[in-house]
Amino acid sequence: MHQKLTTDITEFKCAGGVKLYLNPIMDMFNGEILSFEMSKRKNLELVMKPLEQALEIVKGSR
Repeated sequence: MHQKLTTDITEFKCAGGVKLYLNPIMDMFNGEILSFEMSKRKNLELVMKPLEQALEIVKGSR
């Protein structure tokens, strides 16, 4: 558990031409979503915020 994590940014096209981006971080062991972020823009915060949250969870499990 918490040995292999994966992430993927997914783009959702919504009504009115609005795009939303989802970045979940998932534990490959059991498919649990440890953290996620959603944004209207692809930016560094979209990547870093869930990564920092996931690292806190992983650090607490050892």
